[in-house]
Amino acid sequence: MTSADTAPGPLLPQAVLVDCDGLLADTEPAWGRATSRLLAAFGIGVDDAALTEQLTGVSLAETVLHLSRLVGAGSPGPEELERRLLDLFRQDLAEHGATAMPGARELLRRLAPTTPVAVVSNSPRALVGDILRHTGLLPYVRVVVGAHGSCRPKPAPDPYLTGCSLLGVAPEHCLALEDSPTGARAAVAAGLRVTVVPPPGVHPAEYPPGVVHLATLLDADAAWQAELTTRHPIG
Repeated sequence: MTSADTAPGPLLPQAVLVDCDGLLADTEPAWGRATSRLLAAFGIGVDDAALTEQLTGVSLAETVLHLSRLVGAGSPGPEELERRLLDLFRQDLAEHGATAMPGARELLRRLAPTTPVAVVSNSPRALVGDILRHTGLLPYVRVVVGAHGSCRPKPAPDPYLTGCSLLGVAPEHCLALEDSPTGARAAVAAGLRVTVVPPPGVHPAEYPPGVVHLATLLDADAAWQAELTTRHPIG
């Protein structure tokens, strides 16, 4: 395989910014198990799949608020509830690991030599780093942004604007890859072009207009090249 086979073509973006949970890494089931175990400690039973679907793309702060409402009067403060949730997720990660989603490794490996990649997540930055290490994707990533603390989470544009700034590339010259409508709205608000891989059960109408829809990341190269032949190049 030659460098021409592996390097992005001249019409591809100057940088690519990618969501993590559910798009690069198959971690949504782990989040579902962690939240279920947390609620079970308070005697509350839930449907793992339904809760996971409900919380997909939601910020950690919003997740904690939702869980606090489910727990009710016996809930500890939000900081303690968040700590317990993150501890349970890390335990699940240690027990079950995490796998890359179909096409994720191939895509990042192809982009990494010439196109900087940032991972932009609503999860804490350190936790995203742990996930990327477990999946073996960290070597292909230039920047990790976690929307936690002072950075407003998606759907605010802040995480994507931060990622573009750290990469040194203007948003209009970047492409975002997302799975959730929340993340897609954040990327659109930041001024990036957006490609989405919708999870099961999410209707296309839930996404902002103008985004490109793919079945999996395995379809990314062909979709970009087909689109770019009919549009002006980015940058």
